[in-house]
Amino acid sequence: MGSPAPDNSRLMNTENNLGSIISVVVVGVVAITSLLFGGKEITNNRIEIVDKTTIDRSVDKTSETAETATNPDEILGGLVHNVKEIFAAGLTLENTLTAVDATLSSTLTIGAETQADRIVSGGDVTIIGYGTTTATAAEICDNAVIQIGLLTDDTASLTLPATTTLHADCLGANGKGQTILVQNIATSTMAMTIVAGAGIDLQEPVGGDIIVDELEYARIDFVRLSSATSTAEVNNYRVAD
Repeated sequence: MGSPAPDNSRLMNTENNLGSIISVVVVGVVAITSLLFGGKEITNNRIEIVDKTTIDRSVDKTSETAETATNPDEILGGLVHNVKEIFAAGLTLENTLTAVDATLSSTLTIGAETQADRIVSGGDVTIIGYGTTTATAAEICDNAVIQIGLLTDDTASLTLPATTTLHADCLGANGKGQTILVQNIATSTMAMTIVAGAGIDLQEPVGGDIIVDELEYARIDFVRLSSATSTAEVNNYRVAD
């Protein structure tokens, strides 16, 4: 007489119950995740936001991408992207930043030491007057070279701006500086004397002077010393023989 067939119903019921428990757990996790991410869905290691912005959160960060969204300002860019980013709370770079053909349209403030292989700086070349002239703070701060031409007299003067306006424009803190080249573009005799504005401590090298003759140059280095005073060091150049 053969053995009775095994009763598998109890085992099947246990498997079904276990499957139900797993389904409940999965649904619960999805529900909690939905609450935590405020309407975002997590699928396949990606976070999908309701506005269809998709940010890849895969382990391989080199493949991180951002897809087009209805609101471009909400996109978190990947390694390569063409959408404007807004970092209202600031941006900290802990490694290398490479900028290719980048343009900065406003002030960049760097509060610590800066090291660079090469810095190319400069500005505009502007004629600010003829004969006796008073330079404005904007003319000093916004140009690389200012030029003064001949009017009628064979002598002239260039008066530097007062520190009240110079400090407000570009020398906003003690220790800040600005360098400018002054060119006398007169083609006939015109000896031009550099004159200090209010609060300017005018300096010249030993054996030098503050007179710029026709077709000659002077480099003026401004440095703010205090809230009321800046030094202006005049280095005069002669036409080479």
